[in-house]
Amino acid sequence: MEGYLPIAILLLVTTVTCVLLLWLAGRLGPRVADEVKDTPYEGGDDPLGRARVRLTVPFFRVGILFLAFTVAAIFLFPWALTFRERLADGNAGLVAIVVFTGVLGFGYAYAVRKGAIDWD
Repeated sequence: MEGYLPIAILLLVTTVTCVLLLWLAGRLGPRVADEVKDTPYEGGDDPLGRARVRLTVPFFRVGILFLAFTVAAIFLFPWALTFRERLADGNAGLVAIVVFTGVLGFGYAYAVRKGAIDWD
């Protein structure tokens, strides 16, 4: 438990620092608001259109699939880094990652077959 003490101190110090800086910015920052300061910045040009853009459902589908497969790929990195040690212990690690990759491939094939990746 004592190994976590430095992490707890770091979290406490960063939290206090963030809260203090936000409070100071609110107290000491300028409060002058006008039309120019309230417009979004677009490289010095006047803003075109609205700030909120409606996105289509395929955009979100592809985004969610991208996140899911990226998180799955993140699980492959620790396994790849310890591949030699796991291979020395037997084939259980290799079988586990083959099953994991197979399930991932099955999920990808299912998404393609259902048309979740198609933009139309």
